[in-house]
Amino acid sequence: MAVKADIFLDRNSDFTTTIKVVDTSGDSVDISGYTVNAVIKSTYSNAQINTSSSSTLAFTAVAASNGDLTLSLTDTQTAFLIGDKRYVYDVKVSDGSSTNTKLVEGVLHCRNNVS
Repeated sequence: MAVKADIFLDRNSDFTTTIKVVDTSGDSVDISGYTVNAVIKSTYSNAQINTSSSSTLAFTAVAASNGDLTLSLTDTQTAFLIGDKRYVYDVKVSDGSSTNTKLVEGVLHCRNNVS
């Protein structure tokens, strides 16, 4: 079962976060060879992230041998989000065989900037 975690970010700003992937013993998992799919949607059933887009927005994901999974969005990408709105996201990994695992899911809170 995936871990639930909310993300808070500012619209029009770069965003980066790191997820530590560990096994049931707490040891880091080498995920460097895994394929990562990290997607943001308006709702679970609607991929449209704003009124002018018909697609999802994906994090740039970098997986490392020490278990760190870094997710990032540029300021240009966060500009597509609507400020003061909630989105849903999830992060799934695949080891290249038939094993697909959802690591984390939650709500992404996008805040407007004052300046």
